[in-house]
Amino acid sequence: NKLSSLQVRGLSSMATCEFQNNELERLDLRGCSAIDELHLANNKLSFLSFLECTALRYVDCRANKVATLDFSNNEKMAFLFATSNPQLKTIYIREGANYSSLEYDQDVATVYQKAPSTYDIVGGGDNWGDEDIDPWKK
Repeated sequence: NKLSSLQVRGLSSMATCEFQNNELERLDLRGCSAIDELHLANNKLSFLSFLECTALRYVDCRANKVATLDFSNNEKMAFLFATSNPQLKTIYIREGANYSSLEYDQDVATVYQKAPSTYDIVGGGDNWGDEDIDPWKK
């Protein structure tokens, strides 16, 4: 579809999302608390926030442009596929998390465990999880 921007904000019953193979640069998932699986491979996403996706268990965000991923608030996360993200430097996972699959480019990115209470909130409450920029401001 070559979608470049998508707001699925507030869809609190949506459980599986397949947005792979588009040209997404922005994706707003605020209020999507029931998402269990998120397929985002082969897009142009630079910023993602999963803070409100409390049911999240599976994320495939391979081949994007993300620099940081923060899953410290996602206690059910078990599967992460994040290879082919050359800008990805930091992945935060919840303290004590037990991932069945955690795939990332180990020569580029580092995984840290952190408590959900230290989640970085950007722009006075727009939970983008990246300390430098809110992607919805252009």
